[in-house]
Amino acid sequence: MLFFSILSLCSSHGRRGWWCVRKWLQLRRLKNGQAGMSYILRPEIPLKSKMLVSTHMERFLRRINKDQSPRIARMCSLPMARYYTIKDADQKALYLRGDQLLVGDPSADDCCAEKICILPNRGLDRTKVPIFLGLQGGSRCLACVETEEGPSLQLEDVNIEDLYKGGEQATRFTFFQRSLGSAFRLEAAAWPGWFLCGPAEPQQPVRLAKESEPLACTEFYFEQSR
Repeated sequence: MLFFSILSLCSSHGRRGWWCVRKWLQLRRLKNGQAGMSYILRPEIPLKSKMLVSTHMERFLRRINKDQSPRIARMCSLPMARYYTIKDADQKALYLRGDQLLVGDPSADDCCAEKICILPNRGLDRTKVPIFLGLQGGSRCLACVETEEGPSLQLEDVNIEDLYKGGEQATRFTFFQRSLGSAFRLEAAAWPGWFLCGPAEPQQPVRLAKESEPLACTEFYFEQSR
């Protein structure tokens, strides 16, 4: 009976009917203790920041991943990439200075917040949301490299479109995007357990940090750029 009642509601009210059913299901899951972490851990952030990413980015990545294998993707034209500004939990933006990606107030260093180009790595597990981060119009990309002190970040002169065609061969340029409410964490695909981390002090570069590192600033917010 419940099924037919829901079907009748959706048929008679169209799109609004489906919206009501979806909200009812969400409240029911919340009441039964089955809500995802996004309902519990969503941070309080300014209204402008609440219009960020999650929905737009997830739709974008889902659309260009749909019904195409990596082999077919290499033969097809590239999708139009999306650009985002990335901010830390204190709403300080990432910006480029020389070969370093810094976090802070760009105006304090006569710089602009970097518009970061996003495309998926279609050669890796799509359920982990693997993405590339391109800077300067996608002409340079953020990569993870091994050093004596452990994995580190560096910018390389590699076009994001070439990485999009490369799939598994581009693992060290790939980050798994983990959703945490409105925020995201970016895990290095080549070094599991290491995440993109903001500095403790402003005007300093981002780095990779272990998940277990205390006080690591690993939550970021993506705001779609025009």
